[in-house]
Amino acid sequence: MASEEEAYYGSPAPASPVSKAVKLGGTPHAKNKAKVKKLEEDLETSREETKAMRKKLHNAIRKGKGIEQEKNALAEDRDKYRAEALELEKRVEELKSKALEDSKASQGHGGGTDDAEATKAKEEVEQLKKQVKSLNQKAEVERKLKEADAKESQTKVEEKDKVIEQLKQEMAHLQSAVRSAAERAANATVNESKASEEHEQQLSQVKTLQRRVAELEGQLEAVGDQEQEKQRLVNEALNLRTERDELENEKLRLESDNQSKQDQLAQVEDQLKSVQKECVSLTQAMEQAKQEARQEIEETESEVAEEREQAKSDVKAALEREARASEREEKAVKSMEEMAQTLQSYRLDEEDRKKKFARLQAQYSSDLEKATSEIDRLNEQVVEQQKTIEEYSSRQAEATVSGEVAAENPVQEDQLKSALVAATEPLSKKIEEYRLKAEETEQQLKASRQKNMELTASLAQMEVSASGHLKVEESVGLYKTAIDEAQAREQALQQELDGLLHERDTLKRTNEELMAGNTVASSSEIKLLREQVDEAQMLKMQAEDSTRKVKQLQKENKDLRWQIAMTSTDESIKVDIPKHLDPARHLPKPKGPFAFLVKHRKQVAIIYLLILHFLVYFALTHHSTKSHHHQSGTKLHEQGRGVY
Repeated sequence: MASEEEAYYGSPAPASPVSKAVKLGGTPHAKNKAKVKKLEEDLETSREETKAMRKKLHNAIRKGKGIEQEKNALAEDRDKYRAEALELEKRVEELKSKALEDSKASQGHGGGTDDAEATKAKEEVEQLKKQVKSLNQKAEVERKLKEADAKESQTKVEEKDKVIEQLKQEMAHLQSAVRSAAERAANATVNESKASEEHEQQLSQVKTLQRRVAELEGQLEAVGDQEQEKQRLVNEALNLRTERDELENEKLRLESDNQSKQDQLAQVEDQLKSVQKECVSLTQAMEQAKQEARQEIEETESEVAEEREQAKSDVKAALEREARASEREEKAVKSMEEMAQTLQSYRLDEEDRKKKFARLQAQYSSDLEKATSEIDRLNEQVVEQQKTIEEYSSRQAEATVSGEVAAENPVQEDQLKSALVAATEPLSKKIEEYRLKAEETEQQLKASRQKNMELTASLAQMEVSASGHLKVEESVGLYKTAIDEAQAREQALQQELDGLLHERDTLKRTNEELMAGNTVASSSEIKLLREQVDEAQMLKMQAEDSTRKVKQLQKENKDLRWQIAMTSTDESIKVDIPKHLDPARHLPKPKGPFAFLVKHRKQVAIIYLLILHFLVYFALTHHSTKSHHHQSGTKLHEQGRGVY
């Protein structure tokens, strides 16, 4: 088997340092693979840590909600007791006024009935005073209980703040770990680019490698655009975090204002108690004490009313902010529904384009098989022509020995010319067929390129309109990868078209050389025919290479859905219409900037690593196979020239 390969491809070239390094397993590509694997493990650990931290945050939020509910219940009890105390004070005032009127009436008329009524009124007043005293004692007990609960809630809030600080520290550690992983990924990409550049310099491929390097640079620019998008999202997350901190500060300020108002209300209650004691102890100066108490109560009520109005204005502002936020959420939901519909239409267009691409591949493979069979037939005809030319050369050598060259030369030259014309006619027909096929493929490529441009423009508008929502960005990222793969397939078709054009040019050149070489001597004709055989073999090798590329494109098209499912964490992506893009389903709201940032960073890191791995692997395999075929073809050509 080795001898047959050496006979077909030529003797093997001496092992280069790069091939030795590949055999030993110490290539930079293997090292970079190990680094990429290590980075994936780091990402998995960071995911687990973020899940644990998310659980801690949910527990802290739940505890905070319980504390808020307890505070609200205590505030309701306080308001209830205060209303009861005010009602009892009103009743005491009414009874006092009634007792004064009765006393005045008794002084004017006199009598035992009036004294009895006065004693009854005094007893009722005493009972009401006892009730007020008991209520004041209850209010005092409730106040003490509230103070104890407030202290407990304060300790709970402090513990919650400590837990939040610890979680923030853990988040900072995770961010530093993710940042170091990104730096290591960047270093890995730099090392891979250096290794690919060294490999390209050693193999010294000019035209094909320059085109491939330009394609890789364009893809790297696309990756750079993704990095810019990632930085923009990080900045938006930081802005959301600052807004969250501002809202927390405002909440703390409102809580402090509420506490101060409660203290002021407690002071007012103490003042009311002192006024009541003065009214009980100083019955002679009742009117003066009552006026002073009324003045103080009016002042305190005005202050409380002002504070309540201020609190109402603060609450109204908070409600307005909440209404604006709800309006933004409704707008986001509507935009998401519209985006889901447009994405569904784009997905249907993509399926149609895939079907068209499959039909084009099938047609191209059938045409390629026909071309290979035609090339084999032409090779057989060229071999037959070569045999006739060799017979002619042997007869010419014998004729020169016997002295019969002058009589046979014209007839044999006519035979050679007719044979050359017969050999070049199918080549010219084949060139015309290739030209027509190339024009058709060019038109199809132009149409597909126009569709891709339209899709990319619409996708850019969609990205601008839905940049603030997580699910939209996930679906747009998946659709963007599908468009990138479609563009890669289009580039592969463009390369195939370039190959067909190159074959057409070579066939034209050989036809022109054959037509122009009718008047050349038999030795030059034999050389041209042998070069034609070499070129036919090169065309056969290129046809095999093109069939291999078509199979690889078919495999990539089959694996496209698997790659999309792998980049997505949602299992419903396997169906035709994903559930998270269904417009009939209510979209879940994001629970905070931390969840948004972490989810987005994970998706970007996974997609970036997959694209980088695929590009490096494709570049290395394509370059090695192409350079091997080129070296084997050049060796066969040189061996053919050396023999003849």
